[in-house]
Amino acid sequence: MGDAAAAQLGAVSSGVLVHPDAVPTRCSVTPTGARGPPGGGGSRPTPVLQRFFRRAPWAQWMTWVLPAPANPRRGRPVGTDWVTCAMTFDGQSASSGPSDRVPAAVAGALHGRELLSHPFYRRWEAGDLSLEELGRYAGQYRAFEAALPELLGTIHASLMADEAVEAAELIARNLADELGAPEPHVALFDRFAAAVGTEPDAPAGPAARSLVATHRDLAADGAVRALAALAAYETQASAIASTKADGLRRWYGIDTGGTAFWDVHATMEADHGAGALAALAALDADVAEAARVGADAWWAFLDERQAEAPSDRVLS
Repeated sequence: MGDAAAAQLGAVSSGVLVHPDAVPTRCSVTPTGARGPPGGGGSRPTPVLQRFFRRAPWAQWMTWVLPAPANPRRGRPVGTDWVTCAMTFDGQSASSGPSDRVPAAVAGALHGRELLSHPFYRRWEAGDLSLEELGRYAGQYRAFEAALPELLGTIHASLMADEAVEAAELIARNLADELGAPEPHVALFDRFAAAVGTEPDAPAGPAARSLVATHRDLAADGAVRALAALAAYETQASAIASTKADGLRRWYGIDTGGTAFWDVHATMEADHGAGALAALAALDADVAEAARVGADAWWAFLDERQAEAPSDRVLS
């Protein structure tokens, strides 16, 4: 982030408490389009982390909105960027307990791995993906979606075995949603895949197999590591799903049947992300390393998708 952008940060309030002597550090910039930052209009923190700010004396992470550059290939503005910074006071994050430390640790693990900043998702939001690319993406993403109920079930069983009942109940709600709210999510996903022309039974490629294997390996290590990796994705997933659904409608003419999977997750994932963070806070465990492992696996998955892009469609 340049000096001019940094100079603008103090001019915009995010609506949460910040110590008057706190300063922004470790800033990352994520393009979000015309809708503004995750969580709605105005300059506010993401909806998941905002829940934890209310319990803390001071905010640890802040979000501002800055103008985004025009899309040089299409000659139109792409909206705004949201800038997330760690807020430090006396050189230390202002955390005081698990409900503060856990979301800050997950957010820190996502530094440089915020998925909405990935070139592939930037192209989706700008309407620069071909339908063929969307179809291949859906065929690969389905491997994770199909594995998710099993992963959640493994985490739940591990938590129950450890008598971590409060955390287990939070994951049970997530699993119930996945299996039937409003219907099995894999069925919703298959309608999206059909809408973008995915080949039936497309085999999972290396990055998709690695993504699923990473989550399974973390689940085998124990509930905390599996939950940390899940939180790294689900705390971003509401904003990602909203952006995807908007792009499908705006640029590709996909109807509500095709966007339903993302529309459902645009609202539901805010609760799932908050639930994962709350479960981790109840366990009061170190989460940063496993969260980063999960974040890296998702980034590699998108790298593979971007590597398949035709050369004339790659945004700089």
